Amino acid sequence: MTRMSVGEFKARFSEALELVKNGEEVEVLYGRAKKPIARLVPSNLKRRAGILGLLEGEATFYISRLPLKEDHRDPFDRMLICQAISRNLTLLSSDRKIEQYREHGLSLIW
Repeated sequence: MTRMSVGEFKARFSEALELVKNGEEVEVLYGRAKKPIARLVPSNLKRRAGILGLLEGEATFYISRLPLKEDHRDPFDRMLICQAISRNLTLLSSDRKIEQYREHGLSLIW
């Protein structure tokens, strides 16, 4: 990616368009802090389809099997728990409600 200040972008506009035409992105920076304010991207740029949510692979299987506990229904915690179980990771938490998921294979520290 090429980065240009506003003044540089104005002076080299044709060159910036040529870069974009050749598949490169051009970012325009503003002010003394050079904060990005705009980005030119090729119009035929293929965007990767986004996946809603954090779960993928085995974790999606675990969330369907993980029982809802009456005193703990936090969906974000459930996603963390499922990813930890499916990837054989240890979760670090002081939340006592998460402890009840040890019986489902959760490795927990705290």
